Amino acid sequence: YAVNDGGGAVYKITDTTPTGYYETLTSGLYAQIIVTDNMNVKQFGAKGDGTTDDKNAIQNALNTRSKIIIPESANPYMISGVVQVYNDVSFYGTLKMIETTGLAATSCLLIQDYQDDKILHITNPLIDGNRDTTQAYERAGIEFSYGIDIKGSKNILIDGGNIVKCQGDSICINASTTNRWCENIEINNLYCDQPFRNCLSIVSGVDIRVNNCTMYNRNGYRCT
Repeated sequence: YAVNDGGGAVYKITDTTPTGYYETLTSGLYAQIIVTDNMNVKQFGAKGDGTTDDKNAIQNALNTRSKIIIPESANPYMISGVVQVYNDVSFYGTLKMIETTGLAATSCLLIQDYQDDKILHITNPLIDGNRDTTQAYERAGIEFSYGIDIKGSKNILIDGGNIVKCQGDSICINASTTNRWCENIEINNLYCDQPFRNCLSIVSGVDIRVNNCTMYNRNGYRCT
C-alpha cells in the first residue's frame, strides 16, 4: 500500500478502472492488488498506529475471502465498528474499538451464517472493546457490543487470544435470521476479562465446546 509499510503486496498496474480492491496512483494509473491465499491487513492500508480508523482497510482485506493476518504492531488497530469475517484470521496485533460519540451497539468481529464444511479458524484473537473510555454508553443501555459475535454459523474454532473490556459480552453465540442456531463451535485457551456483561453467552447452539479458558467478570454478571 505504501513503501516500507510491511505489507508486501503485489499489484497489477493498469490504465482502466479495475474490479476489486485498487488504489489510484498520482500518475492517473490504477494499482490493483493481486489477491493470494494469504493476505494481511497492511496490504489494504491498515496502519495499526493507535489513532487511524482501520475499519475499512481491515474489511477490505476480509472481503477478499483469503486467509487474513493482522500483523504485530506497536499500537492497536483502531476500528469504529464491526468487521465481518469470511475465512481464517490470525492475530498478532490487537483490534481496539474507537470511542465514538453516539456509538450504537456494535461488535468487533462478526461471523454470520458461515455454513461451510471447512473449519473457520480464529487464531489468537486480540480484542480490546475499550470499555474503560465508553462508560456513558453503558449507562445508556448500549450493552450489545461483543468482542466476537457468532450468528447462525457452524464449524468455528477459536484458539487462544485475549478479549477484554467489551461493552457487552466477550463472545456471543446466537441464531441469525437465516439459521436458527450455531453448531460445532469450539473455544480453546482463551482469556476473557472485564466485559460489561458475560465473558461467554450461548443463546442458541448445539455442540458448543469450551476448553481450558480463563474468564473473569468483575461487574456483577456471570462469566457464562
